[in-house]
Amino acid sequence: YGHKVPFSIVEKYRQKVVREVRRTTWTHREMEYEPKGDLEFRVGTDQWGGWRCSDGKMQRLEDMLPTMVGALMREGRDRVLRAERAKLEAIEQRKREIERMELARQIDEEEKKVAVLDGWVTAWVRARQYRDFIAELERKWAEAGHDLTPQGEKGLRVI
Repeated sequence: YGHKVPFSIVEKYRQKVVREVRRTTWTHREMEYEPKGDLEFRVGTDQWGGWRCSDGKMQRLEDMLPTMVGALMREGRDRVLRAERAKLEAIEQRKREIERMELARQIDEEEKKVAVLDGWVTAWVRARQYRDFIAELERKWAEAGHDLTPQGEKGLRVI
């Protein structure tokens, strides 16, 4: 399937305590290992997971060759499927990123439009306040009897 499938053939061992070595505050056991003569075939990278078969009382590892080849083929196929799934997930992730970028762009545009509108509203409110202020000032000065003609001092200010 175009993927490298790791596998291993290991021989199981028996662990024996050779002797206990006393240190100053603790005791250390020195171990000795001897092969049992039982083989185990493992497919995959994980030492504890994945598929495995081993010598048994009823069947030897050599007799399970078709099963082992099948396990290698299944692992190869699973790796292809995982790679395809990862590729599709990467494509979907990229699509979501593009959608988020487009949404951020649209939000920026709308915020700019709102800022422009807010500027217009602020200017409109301020202009209304100016007009109201000038109208009220003109009324007060007229009541006070000031000259509001274009030639008068107060009239030049109101125009």
